[in-house]
Amino acid sequence: MLIARYILLLNLCLISPYSFSLEGHISFDQSRTDKSWSLLDSFNNSFDKNNNNSTELLLFNDKYGFKFNQSDFSLDLLRTTEPKEVNLRAKSYISEIYYFINQDSAISLMFKDQKADDQFIQCYTFSSFTIGSCDDATINITNSDEKYNSLGNNLMKIQGQNEELQLKFTKNNYSFFSDQLILYIGASKNTFDWITPIEEIQSGFLYNLTINGQKLGDLIQTELSRLPQRDLFYIYKLGISINKEYELNNFMNFFYNADFVALTSKKYDQINKFQNSNIKLETGLNFFYDNFDLSIYGILYKNNILGYEDIAFNQRSEHHFDKKFGNLGLKLQYNF
Repeated sequence: MLIARYILLLNLCLISPYSFSLEGHISFDQSRTDKSWSLLDSFNNSFDKNNNNSTELLLFNDKYGFKFNQSDFSLDLLRTTEPKEVNLRAKSYISEIYYFINQDSAISLMFKDQKADDQFIQCYTFSSFTIGSCDDATINITNSDEKYNSLGNNLMKIQGQNEELQLKFTKNNYSFFSDQLILYIGASKNTFDWITPIEEIQSGFLYNLTINGQKLGDLIQTELSRLPQRDLFYIYKLGISINKEYELNNFMNFFYNADFVALTSKKYDQINKFQNSNIKLETGLNFFYDNFDLSIYGILYKNNILGYEDIAFNQRSEHHFDKKFGNLGLKLQYNF
């Protein structure tokens, strides 16, 4: 958040001398996906629902612009084995500063700070053997070491955070297929950490306990290897966006925003194949009256939300990031 605050201060300093001519908008956006909708056949069996709520403020004059966006992202999973409920909650802050080269083109610098709430897991099932303090647990394991004090009655805690920087070039390009083109290049730094006393099981009775023909210790080590890596890793992005609106009548437009991003990682220890690209297509109807816009839209992703919500990607989840994903949304915007 420190860098985001500096960017906010810089933008206010740049824009304030021209505040008498400011234009912009403020918007409220909510999108949702629920497994019961059966919109996509490729939802994994454990997916339950996803929500994303955001608030955005845009201010600009003839030379400079500033955009601030705050969003809350949630992803819920329901499983047949422990942990039966997995919930990811993350908050994002985005600051973007614009410099207008002329009326039809601009360059901008965007910084995103995203941090997940601490994720606590009460129990974990290894084959048919459940460790933890839940009702289904076969055995409960604790450790008196002070580093585990933050767990309370939980077996595991997972933390995640990322920071992203993007450089963009925007060009108005009015044609039948596009009104605006955006080229961008970016990089995100991703940091995860986790703690659990079961990583101390490296020998002894529990390690050698046989469960369905396998040692419990081997099962534990296999599961631990699928947790998010503790060493930071980077995701680099190169993308292009095409935005277009078609006027249907005096109060309604049809629009689409198509985004293609090429991806590569550095220092990431992949288990499965890392998808090197993704496509995001957003389309819908925009209703407008005076200074208000109301948009009803849908979004479809080719490879889940890879490259768009980096907090959700790690070794524990990567096997879901070669599947389609989508959501439906509603956005209210006031223009001034």
